[in-house]
Amino acid sequence: MSGPDVLETPRLTLRVFDEHDLDALESVHGDPRVMHFSVSGPKTRDQIRRFIYNMQARHQRDGHGQWAVVWKATGQCIGECGILLQPVESDHEHEIGYRLNANFWGRGIGTEAATACRNYGFATLGLDRLVSIIDPRNLASIRVAEKVGMVREKSAVFHGIQVSIYAIRRGAAPLSS
Repeated sequence: MSGPDVLETPRLTLRVFDEHDLDALESVHGDPRVMHFSVSGPKTRDQIRRFIYNMQARHQRDGHGQWAVVWKATGQCIGECGILLQPVESDHEHEIGYRLNANFWGRGIGTEAATACRNYGFATLGLDRLVSIIDPRNLASIRVAEKVGMVREKSAVFHGIQVSIYAIRRGAAPLSS
C-alpha cells in the first residue's frame, strides 16, 4: 500500500525526506542531547545521509516510514516522525517514532506530529495497533506517547537495551487532536 507524500497539521508538514534535509537533520541526529536515548547515539553525516535514503526506500516499499517534520512558519526541517515496522522480541510492531531538533522541544510539536502519524496509521494504513519503544528514563518521550493515547504495556529488550513499550489500539483514541 502506498501512502501520501505529505501530512499536514496546523503548524507542521510531514513529508518524505529529500537530500536537502541533510544539514537540518544533522542538527538532530548529530546532537548528543537529542540522541541521548537512541540505540545508536549521535550519527555522522554519512550515517544521516544513509538514514535519508533508507527512509525514502521504506516509503517506496512499505508506504510508510519516518517523515521529515517541517516547521511551516519557516519551511525548515526540524526533525522526524513516522511509522516504522520494528522487531520487538519475537514480534514485529508498527512504531510511531519521533525526534526533534532540541530548539523545538517543549512546544507540543512532538505530540502534534505523533498524533498525525497515529491518525494516519489507523485511518489510512488500517493498522489495529501502534507502539512507541521508549527508554524508561526518557520522560519527554513518554509524555508524548501518553498524550497520543498510548499506555505503558510492558518492558522489552530492543537492540540489547531495556525499553518500555507504550501501545494504543485503533478506536482507543479519537482520530483528531
